[in-house]
Amino acid sequence: MSPDSNPIEQMWDQLVRAIAVRRGIQKQVDLMPAVMEEWDNIPQFHVQRLIRSMHSRCDNIISASGEAT
Repeated sequence: MSPDSNPIEQMWDQLVRAIAVRRGIQKQVDLMPAVMEEWDNIPQFHVQRLIRSMHSRCDNIISASGEAT
């Protein structure tokens, strides 16, 4: 019930935003290489920050008895 508690959702959001500002993606065949390149460009510190935030995310879900946080 708390999709924002899932860090992959934030990763997807960052990826979608990076793809949205790219130029030259006019065909579906152009999309996959762009997605892979932007995925590789996500800073590792961002990924690590999301991983470290899992403890507090879980605490929030427990405090909310599993309801939306």
